[in-house]
Amino acid sequence: MVDRDDTVNACEVGYILSKDYWGQGLMTEALKAVLNYLLQDAGFNRVTARFVTANPASGRVMSKAGMSYEGTFRQVVFHKGQVKDFSVYGILTSDLEKG
Repeated sequence: MVDRDDTVNACEVGYILSKDYWGQGLMTEALKAVLNYLLQDAGFNRVTARFVTANPASGRVMSKAGMSYEGTFRQVVFHKGQVKDFSVYGILTSDLEKG
């Protein structure tokens, strides 16, 4: 968890994975477990995550873990010497109940 807002019962998660382990589904599996814990056991209603759009694989991880695309913030982050966009994905407790 990289941030939390107790006034709306929400938090943000982040992750990083060594290139040696890319493409094996490990991060999707780990993110699903973290989301289930935060939404079902820790009592959060909303969990978000964001990624630099130059790394679309991270967005696929979020989508496969059950998160929904919520929007893109344009030219808002300085990454590897350039100003870039980041996209946000989110999930609510009610999304887990849907299925």
